Amino acid sequence: MSTRDIVTTVRSLAGPSIEGPDAAILLAFDEPGTLTAAAGPGWVARWQAVCSLLELPADEDAAAPVDGMDLVAATTERLLAAAQGRRAARPRPAASQIVRAYLIFDAPEPLARRAAALAMTLAGACTKPGTPAEIAERLAGAMAQLREAAEAEPTIANLDPVSRVVAAAAATAGIACRPSHLYPGTMVLGEGARQVRFDHSLPLTAPSMGSKLSSDKLLTKRFLAGLGIPVLPCRIATTADAAVLAAERIGFPVVIKPTDGSLSRGVMLAVADAAEVPAAFAKAMEAGNLAMIEPYLDTPDFRATVIGGRIAIVMRRNRPYVVGDGTHAIAWLIERHNADLAAGRANFPAGYPLTVDGEMLWTLGRAGRSLETVPARGERVEVRTTPMRSRGGYPVEVTADTHPDNIQLFERIATVLDMPITALDFRAEAVERPWREQKFAILEANARPSITDIEANRLAAQLLRAVFPEPAASRLPTVLVLATGDAAAAALAQVPGVGYAGPEGIFLGGIRIGGEPPSLAAAHDRIVEDPTARVALHWTTAERIAERGLGLARIDHAFLPADAAGAVPDLVRRHADRVEVLPAGDGTTAPVLAAIARLDRR
Repeated sequence: MSTRDIVTTVRSLAGPSIEGPDAAILLAFDEPGTLTAAAGPGWVARWQAVCSLLELPADEDAAAPVDGMDLVAATTERLLAAAQGRRAARPRPAASQIVRAYLIFDAPEPLARRAAALAMTLAGACTKPGTPAEIAERLAGAMAQLREAAEAEPTIANLDPVSRVVAAAAATAGIACRPSHLYPGTMVLGEGARQVRFDHSLPLTAPSMGSKLSSDKLLTKRFLAGLGIPVLPCRIATTADAAVLAAERIGFPVVIKPTDGSLSRGVMLAVADAAEVPAAFAKAMEAGNLAMIEPYLDTPDFRATVIGGRIAIVMRRNRPYVVGDGTHAIAWLIERHNADLAAGRANFPAGYPLTVDGEMLWTLGRAGRSLETVPARGERVEVRTTPMRSRGGYPVEVTADTHPDNIQLFERIATVLDMPITALDFRAEAVERPWREQKFAILEANARPSITDIEANRLAAQLLRAVFPEPAASRLPTVLVLATGDAAAAALAQVPGVGYAGPEGIFLGGIRIGGEPPSLAAAHDRIVEDPTARVALHWTTAERIAERGLGLARIDHAFLPADAAGAVPDLVRRHADRVEVLPAGDGTTAPVLAAIARLDRR
């Protein structure tokens, strides 16, 4: 079994050059007849044994590969699934007049190439002498290297849960989405000048004032208080002694937290007396630069998320607890809760199990309890002071019960902060009553909140509608020129707003950033991440497309030679909205410039 090349097209936001929404791995073989006939019951059985020894996940719904190319594609998908820590999916065959192609899970081109090469090696090894154990041992090192490469490569699968929810919503809406190679940890939604970068749930086009305010609790309090919005008074401390004095002046119980923390890190609620202040102060300083002391409002805890200036959801956030049975200690009750949670029968719908840590021990200790305490039958014991879902708390949606006056207040705050998404943490006696008629205070505003607690898909979709009112407009217009090298084409690389890829290399903003790209797909990935690009221009040949794949889901305007015929021109025509004959001679670039001008919608 031999291979001329393993050709890979990377993920394309509306689908690759073949069909479907995900990546396409294109395998081109010198001897397809031999490879097709190679797979048989004996070979497949050996292949399955090797996959099992290498712990490659299998698609439970997939039938056994029927020929050699199917087997290589299935191996590639299993290798990528193992490297990226996910379940394998069955590769879907995609019709192509150029090569036999398989659609696989979204994967960046370098990783897909490595996996396809290893898949060829694995499949070939199964046709030669040796036990499955011997084959697996020989390939273990390459498998470890593939995992390391996957961990180093920014992919959707490697992002945090909120980013993955946003990415899924983008796919549903037809909005381009890819992890950024230039700004690690962020995602790029949209293409070129139409892109918006996301950090977690925060679009990075958000006004800087709102972002700065939300990162500093003290600034937020001062700003909102000046606009008549109810916030709690506070004092700042830089030493434990100053914190004790501040707490005494405010009056116990108090809350002590960092001014610049997030995710409830360093927050201690209901600090009861001066003896508890030093430990709470130290915890706050571990998570921030200054400690803030404010009154403890002994009411339920809520969060209101506002997206695009409109209320999206209001949640009551409840502290985790265990219920005594009169026989077992709290430690056993926690273990039982976690087991029930895993089995889907816990007392409350927590997102995460309860873990024993300093906060839990502190919470129990201040109530005169420990992990060895045996609560009475039916006694409810709260094991944390914070209601965060990631700490075992559980949210309940109360949007429909929230009084219109409260919703009006939340939307006013979001408008004042001018943020596309804002999560407001507040305390109130009851959301059903107007805020003016009860104990009520806004605690803080979050610019990049988690949206995975309740209705994650709905909230992500609402966020994207606020940022991208017209999803189709987020795509970068693309021009493809199919021609041999032309010295005049180099001038197109200097056209303002054009991201250019051709024989001379890749040019962004008129600056050459690399040599001739390995494929159109790889070049396009570089172009669409340039926030100044308004049009992508690919100048290439039929031979390169035949060798490397088209890699473009959609072409707005294609230029083909007058005598263009065969598989490659036919493939281009299927993906192009508009096709024009490319004139020869000195007039080659004039119609290309006209197409660019037509598509350059500023």
